[in-house]
Amino acid sequence: MHTDLVKPETMAELVARYQQQKADIEAMRPYYNKVKNLLQSGLRHYDKVDFDRTLDSMKKKSWTEIIERCGLFSLMSMEAAEEVKKSLYYDEGKTCEDLGIPDFTVENVIQFIDDRRAAIPSMMDEKILEVYKLLRPRNYYDLKTNKTSLFEGIGNKVILSWFFETNYAGKGLRIRFQKREEVNAIQEVFTLLDGKGIPKDGQKLYYKLHESERGDAYEDEYFRLKGYKNGNIHIEFKRLDLVEKIVSTAKEKLLGAVA
Repeated sequence: MHTDLVKPETMAELVARYQQQKADIEAMRPYYNKVKNLLQSGLRHYDKVDFDRTLDSMKKKSWTEIIERCGLFSLMSMEAAEEVKKSLYYDEGKTCEDLGIPDFTVENVIQFIDDRRAAIPSMMDEKILEVYKLLRPRNYYDLKTNKTSLFEGIGNKVILSWFFETNYAGKGLRIRFQKREEVNAIQEVFTLLDGKGIPKDGQKLYYKLHESERGDAYEDEYFRLKGYKNGNIHIEFKRLDLVEKIVSTAKEKLLGAVA
């Protein structure tokens, strides 16, 4: 498995760019303070510049870029990734200090990468458990195909609901945009367990399905997928050895949680 998260020179360049932008903004602050009263009195519509908020936004974007380049969002469970994205993207009313986001320095980035590298096995286990639960939804035994699957496991084929919808033309099917994270997570767990790392964006399963000739079917070395008008997706697994790894890892996590 590939665990090299980011090249040091790339990281140094990112930090240097952030530090230069921060210095440029800070250099503008005293000049702005001198003229803001003139701007307020001379302009009917005057939008105040919030330097602190701008700097906070820059810091969040810089940390986001490091996380994205490291591929950490794809290594995390969907739930964990959403929590991080919420802090970096959506909590606009909270400052970096409120959220505990450290300054964007070479030392802090290196420490962050080292910490996350050490946590990769744990993050992968959480992701595998999440996909295991996704492949065994609450209505798992409501469908005949699922009933034939291994008890407390995953068989060679599962059926999941609400993954497809009618396309724009109204004559075919397409994968729901709302399901992109889930289908990508399924693929990512298989490629990770197969030692092939995380697929690049254009190679992720959602885009493969979206760009396939029919839009409702896809096949690769891991799956045979087919969408139906009732919204269901049928997933036939071709690598049952990887399915067994998912099941055994998930059971260990579940038993550990009970203990």
